[in-house]
Amino acid sequence: MENNISFTGINNLFIGKNISQKFGTYIDSSGVPKQGNKNYTVMKIKCDLTNDATGKDLSEFRKALVDCDCFQAKDVLDTDISTLEFITKRCEIKDGYENVSNSNFFLNGVQIMANERKIMPLFTYLAALTRKLKTHPVMNDAKQVYVDLTNKSVHEEAMRFIDNMY
Repeated sequence: MENNISFTGINNLFIGKNISQKFGTYIDSSGVPKQGNKNYTVMKIKCDLTNDATGKDLSEFRKALVDCDCFQAKDVLDTDISTLEFITKRCEIKDGYENVSNSNFFLNGVQIMANERKIMPLFTYLAALTRKLKTHPVMNDAKQVYVDLTNKSVHEEAMRFIDNMY
């Protein structure tokens, strides 16, 4: 699933996934511990970012990191940000009338969490990036499903943080 086509500063796009299921304990939305099948999806988006005549993708990524002004973003800035590797580990449980989900994120090997206001510009950037990738010329239906799921995961975790701020 690799392609070397440049698309507004996004090169060498790779989208991969791994799906598994395990039985175990989880906490439902009302805080009650339960047991059931936990469905795991690990998604990886990897690409090289550049600035070119049609897009400033590397500059936008750097700006999002600088705007965060938090330890998580600073740790990512210490990596080679011209290569973006975004891993989403999503767990979903179908529990009768509700679905329970949570996601963990790793950006260039650094775990990032929606746990402080200062990180929100990075989550906004990641949501915009995953929306933008949906229009990439090499995107097919199978890849689009996982880019959409990554976008949904970013959105859910950011909204969960925002909802619990007050």
